[in-house]
Amino acid sequence: MFPKILISVFVATTVLSAQGGAMPPSSSGPQTLFEQFGHRLDLDRRTQFPEAEKLFTDASRVATPIAQQMQQLRVRLVNAEIDKNDAEIKAILPEYRTAAAHMADLEAQTFAKVYALLRPNQVTHATEAFAMVAGVFLPPPPPAARVPVR
Repeated sequence: MFPKILISVFVATTVLSAQGGAMPPSSSGPQTLFEQFGHRLDLDRRTQFPEAEKLFTDASRVATPIAQQMQQLRVRLVNAEIDKNDAEIKAILPEYRTAAAHMADLEAQTFAKVYALLRPNQVTHATEAFAMVAGVFLPPPPPAARVPVR
């Protein structure tokens, strides 16, 4: 489900890219994370935005099995912690570290490809823009439990 949500967010921004020019603030409501990212970098709507969007969409497809693996490992880790199974914890942690490293590498590679699209006057906000999308391919955390108000 997460990849569908991520891709739909990116696809929705494509419709807005038909407006052309640099990325203006959205007048139809709050901007998506990708629109905010594009705005921070001042991506050109006609050339840079569609390319960056494709890079992120392609990366999200690669990220899906990595994110699923990370989620499964987290569940196993929680169960091992609950069972106080130190041997299982020690076996899971290296697997999780490897998956997390793959995800971080994918994020860095994807951002480097977007960075290559930037003009010299756009690179000044690259660090801030990367911070905005760091972790974008990870599944969102589960919603917090609702506590009844008395």
